Parts: sequence; structure tokens; C-alpha cells
Amino acid sequence: MRIELRKTPRTPQQFAISYHRKSTDKNAPPLPGTLLDLGDGGASLLVEKPLGIDEQLRLEGHPQLNGACNCVVRWVRKLPENYQLGVQFL
Repeated sequence: MRIELRKTPRTPQQFAISYHRKSTDKNAPPLPGTLLDLGDGGASLLVEKPLGIDEQLRLEGHPQLNGACNCVVRWVRKLPENYQLGVQFL
């Protein structure tokens, strides 16, 4: 059984979003992702390409994100065909 360490619970989601990597060109097109869960302090995403720990992102496309939200990658997990990552909202 997994012990929950988060201060606020996460709500399961299955919602298409997009994101921008802060380290890339500001005119680069957004990248696709799927929001897997969402809480007050962060979220879990499914993405096609790996991202680095401490990399900053801007998430867009979910109503609860108030248009867009800045966040930082806290963990990355390799899955068979993509990557799951956890982000903390800034």
C-alpha cells in the first residue's frame, strides 16, 4: 500500500493539455500532453518526450489552471511508450 505524502490530495483526470518548455524558443509550438491528476500544489502528466528534473514548464488547456500555469518538474518515470512526470506549481 502506498503512503500519501502530499499536503493536498490529487483528483484523477484524463484531460488533453499542452505545455511549453521554458528552456526553448518562446515561439516554439506547444507540446501535447495528458493531465493524469491534479491537486492544489501540483499535477501528474503523461508526455511523449523526457523532461529534466527541475525543468520549468508552462501548462495550458485545463479550466482549473486559470488559462495557464507555471510549474517545475519534480520526478520523471519512463513508461513503455511515453513518460509520466510529476510537477509542482510555482
